Amino acid sequence: MSALQLACRRAAACAMPLALDVNWRPTFWNPAADPASGPTAEQITAMGPLLEQAALIKCAREEADWLFGTTDPCELSSALPQRPSVVVTNGAAPLRWWLGGVAGELPALAVAVVDSTGAGDAFTAGLLHGLIQAPGLLTAGSAEPVRRLMGFASACGALVCQGAGAIDPQPSAAEAEALLTATG
Repeated sequence: MSALQLACRRAAACAMPLALDVNWRPTFWNPAADPASGPTAEQITAMGPLLEQAALIKCAREEADWLFGTTDPCELSSALPQRPSVVVTNGAAPLRWWLGGVAGELPALAVAVVDSTGAGDAFTAGLLHGLIQAPGLLTAGSAEPVRRLMGFASACGALVCQGAGAIDPQPSAAEAEALLTATG
């Protein structure tokens, strides 16, 4: 935890925006915890400073509900003092976001799922890849570029679902673009 706090302090000192993928796993806090359990009030409090520093928060639907009592990205953003951009993933259900002042929703890409392990990580990598290419979307987005970015990130996650494991099926940008072209 001290390494994370140091990284956050250094990022703040450089005015570098932080992206946070909640990626809640109870075993990170308590190895004996039920894998399906949400965070305790104490754990939510411990996460507070990190949530309040993030410029972008990506969370799964259940994480949004556990931490904020809502799955609406705009409401989630409004619950934090810095009003971050928020992306809420939900497996095969529609993706929802509030990014750079733009709200939106996108249906999941229909793919044959072999294993969803690593799909959220691939989604986040695709999202960050796109934001590096167009950093202005984080603070002042416009509907169509943000929608394209979400489609690209979704394609990254969908491609991982078509393979086994979290590492081997991680896609390249070209593979994600090809899937988007193929699915129209």
